[in-house]
Amino acid sequence: MKNITPGAPGEKKPFNYMRFALWFAALYAIMLLFLWPDKKEQAKPQGVAPMERLDVPRAPVAFEAASLGGSFNAVGLRMDDVYLKDYFLLMKPGAGNVKLLRFDEKTGGDYVEVGFLGRTREAGVLPSADTKWKVVQKSPEVLVLEWKNPGNAIFTRTLSIDDKYMVKVEDKVENKGKAVLSFYPYARVVRTIGEIAKGDQPVAFSGYLSDRLEELSARDIAKKKTETFASKGGWFGFSDNYFMTAVMLPNDGTSTIRAIDPAALDPAPSEGKRVQADYVGEAKFVAPGETFDMTNLIYLGAKESATLEKYKEGYNIPRFDLAVDYGFFYILAKPFTVMLRFLHGLTGNFGLAIIIFTIIIRFLMWPISRKSIEAAARMKKLQPEMKRLQELYKGDKARMNMELAMLYKREKMNPAAGCLPLLLQLPVFIALYKALVISIEMRHAPFMLWITDLSAPDPTTFFNLFGLLPYQPWTWLPHLGILPLFMGFTMWYQMKLQPASMGTEQAKIMRWMPVLFTLMFAGLPSGLVLYWTVNNLLSIAQTKLTKDKQ
Repeated sequence: MKNITPGAPGEKKPFNYMRFALWFAALYAIMLLFLWPDKKEQAKPQGVAPMERLDVPRAPVAFEAASLGGSFNAVGLRMDDVYLKDYFLLMKPGAGNVKLLRFDEKTGGDYVEVGFLGRTREAGVLPSADTKWKVVQKSPEVLVLEWKNPGNAIFTRTLSIDDKYMVKVEDKVENKGKAVLSFYPYARVVRTIGEIAKGDQPVAFSGYLSDRLEELSARDIAKKKTETFASKGGWFGFSDNYFMTAVMLPNDGTSTIRAIDPAALDPAPSEGKRVQADYVGEAKFVAPGETFDMTNLIYLGAKESATLEKYKEGYNIPRFDLAVDYGFFYILAKPFTVMLRFLHGLTGNFGLAIIIFTIIIRFLMWPISRKSIEAAARMKKLQPEMKRLQELYKGDKARMNMELAMLYKREKMNPAAGCLPLLLQLPVFIALYKALVISIEMRHAPFMLWITDLSAPDPTTFFNLFGLLPYQPWTWLPHLGILPLFMGFTMWYQMKLQPASMGTEQAKIMRWMPVLFTLMFAGLPSGLVLYWTVNNLLSIAQTKLTKDKQ
């Protein structure tokens, strides 16, 4: 840290508002930097012609599995109506389930489609979007359908759903005709741009393709119109913070994957609100008398870390755990999530888990924090000598800095030592933020009293006296709830206990820090504010304990 010496005794420097503004902007940028998407160089193999999109009639076939419910469309076999049994839009009693796929009569809505893309334009040879399949077997978790083409080729599809969110689509093609069948396997996911559930992030494309995680926002897709990838194995689809619709790619050949804005194919206004991702596999040939089998796996559900890990191992899906995207701080955020889940299992409350987690982190950093407090106290003792040198050499800045450096060396002092605990806290803070806003285990997780969702900001606000006044303040006002204000108070008291070892201008900036942090934390998840508050309280206790022993 750059050493800024205090001014001479009695000297009153004007407050540098420009430097203060730059300092605040830099601090705010550090907090937001990890949220910015990475700009990646994308592979661009040659794509295929856009697949035809048809407005088809709907013949729903209901299904009811352990974690999923809804219906498939027997026409075209689209999965276009899927809800999650264990997740709700809001925490209010009677709130509806989260709908992962929603049918819409005007646009077709959201859907997943698996099928056969013809190598020729001959109609009726392969099942298409307007093909009506015949239901031959039906149970809550398994649906078997069949279609026979005019050339005596029989297509049989078995849809099965496990106890979680994986849908297995098994296709069997029996060529009892006289001509060779040729086609490309394909699947596509169409999603509406917007939020699945209140508070969740907008839908974005993500996939693990060619050994790297690829991500595109809906805005990126609309801007680029079509983004093309090539991959052998992997997965792709659309997701928000907590929920995902994804297709697993075959490992027996290279597939071409596209993220595409349907408005680029059809400029109708209603279509511009949806995005599409699809894959086309390598050509397949089924000779007369032969049988071809093909399996597609589709994930329709919540991004539960344990469930993703189970599928990653069970189906050999490469890096399926990266669907929970912790970004650059993966190395810290994922272990934090595992630890918080473990502590939640012991306490039954994620708020208590965060408090215990904070105590553990503070205990690990205790020696460093203690040395920082001791260094600040020693620095305070040097203040008279520092002021003497500043007065003595006030006309020679270079000599003054040299003398101060020699003083630090003689006393074995490092002026930047006080900054080390804060610098170490920053990656922990950011990683915990990712754990709170990305991990679905934290979604709608209550603490106590008015904190009913640790992944959301404190619902109270100072501007209506925390709910005592019967009106909702303007949305542009900072959401100054009880917890952020208490956090600001603990930060102010913590700084008040620190020895004053800095100049006039720096002291003014430090006095404003609790206010700035209160404003910045007001809109952050309550769990994160709880972490910082408990950390402040522990820091206060450590400072008092260290001072008592000196």
